[in-house]
Amino acid sequence: FLLENKMLAVFLGILKVIGIILLVLLLLVLFILAIVLFVPIRYQGKGLIDETRKEAQVKVTWLLHALSVRVEYKHPDKPSILIKLLGINIEKFKRKPKPPKPPKEKKEKVHPSINLALLNYDEPTPPKVVNPKDPPLNEEHKQIVEDYIDEKAKPKESLQEKINKIVNKITSVYNKVKDILANIQYYLDLLQEEGTKALIGTALDALLKILKKIRPKKLIINAEVGFDSPDTTGKLYVLYWTVKPALGEDVNITPNFEEAIIEGDFYFKGKITIITILINGLRIVLNKNFKPFLKKIKNGGLKNGREGK
Repeated sequence: FLLENKMLAVFLGILKVIGIILLVLLLLVLFILAIVLFVPIRYQGKGLIDETRKEAQVKVTWLLHALSVRVEYKHPDKPSILIKLLGINIEKFKRKPKPPKPPKEKKEKVHPSINLALLNYDEPTPPKVVNPKDPPLNEEHKQIVEDYIDEKAKPKESLQEKINKIVNKITSVYNKVKDILANIQYYLDLLQEEGTKALIGTALDALLKILKKIRPKKLIINAEVGFDSPDTTGKLYVLYWTVKPALGEDVNITPNFEEAIIEGDFYFKGKITIITILINGLRIVLNKNFKPFLKKIKNGGLKNGREGK
């Protein structure tokens, strides 16, 4: 009886240890998941354009710079990318590419007499070796010559056969265009359905909320812009004043109606949180109209939606 109690105590002790380990692992997974979802990805950038310089820099960091990506561009050089993990440049971990091996010389597989024999072809019989010093034709080389002779011996297409081919191609193109137009009409009708309209409304609302969260919290632009056509410059300036309330007071664009010019500087800073994108993405995917919409989109490629219904 005492032995059984001891074995039961050991067994319960093992289960307790396993339970503690599983609980720790679960908490660790939840902690990592919380970091990924809730710790924001921060980004910032700046740039300058004038007569002598064209340069820009964008930097993205995550988890107190545990991971950072920096992209720099200075005209006329190519953009450079620097990626650091825990402050260490990951380029150090990349294997150096091995030097390319010199290309091997291709050996002549075709018998030296074949090319000349084919050029001198005049009768549907396999030619003999042209150069007496060459070795005799083997079976593979003979087959090459015979295939060439068979191709040359084929009768030429008649005018009626050529016309039939052209008509068949035109008919095939017509049928394809007809199917495309029918599919376009199918998708246009799909967009007019109430379920589709409701889904689009939900998707637009979710996308606007995502854009609102990830847009730069700070945006500074000071620029002078002009095009060859004063009309184009004027249209751009009207568009600028249309969207200026959304851009903020720190965005200032001065039009130049006399010359084509783009000069100025910019600075922006913001952050992106994965949880925001995930929640709004789920709003779209879990919408009751999402699966039926996908099914109808898939059916649209099958004879204009007639199959699969």
